[in-house]
Amino acid sequence: MIIGIDIDDTLVNTSQSFDNVIKKYNVNFNKKFKDDWTKEEFEFIFNNYLKEILLSAKLNEGAKEVIDYLNNKNYKLIVITARSNRYDDSIPEETIKQLKNENINIAEFYFGEEEKSTLAK
Repeated sequence: MIIGIDIDDTLVNTSQSFDNVIKKYNVNFNKKFKDDWTKEEFEFIFNNYLKEILLSAKLNEGAKEVIDYLNNKNYKLIVITARSNRYDDSIPEETIKQLKNENINIAEFYFGEEEKSTLAK
């Protein structure tokens, strides 16, 4: 069996990382990650802070244990994520490196997938 897994706010806590990075730089931005941002807000955050937000996100509690359990049951685990190289060429490579450093064993990665459910089917 193949199982598709998202990264942001599934494997890692991207929302908390967003809050931490915005606070770190004292950015006056009262919206949470994934709120309805204007195009200008979206571009500002993504152009200036996206890489740090994504790569500083910590594993969610229990995520490693679930991944290990599924791997031990011989499921093929794939990551399906909207993360891409649009704002920084190194994001896919750095994401894989980050997960490997956490000993998260994933068979395949699909980056830049805006329609994740379509690929998952």
